[in-house]
Amino acid sequence: MEELKSLSDIASSICTKLIEKDGLFSADIFLYWDEIVGGYAKLCAPFKLTTVNGANHLFISPKDNCSILDLQYSTEIIKQKVNTFFGNQVVNSVKIYKEM
Repeated sequence: MEELKSLSDIASSICTKLIEKDGLFSADIFLYWDEIVGGYAKLCAPFKLTTVNGANHLFISPKDNCSILDLQYSTEIIKQKVNTFFGNQVVNSVKIYKEM
């Protein structure tokens, strides 16, 4: 029978795997979103960060349908804000994710 593990051991293991996979910045994007993007935090939230062919793509989710157009024109600014916060090029593109 498998030995029971404490919640802190499980959480530590999961966080370690995330840091190894995506780097520490991926978790920090979610933790510090309001600080990173400022007023844009009222329009959107980070949805997921994926890596394809070595490029990091940040998907953001609009908080309402009215903000989609504003976000389409602001993806480059959001990308710059994220990269400035971390001090290097951690996000190559920002894409809008809208659930159907």
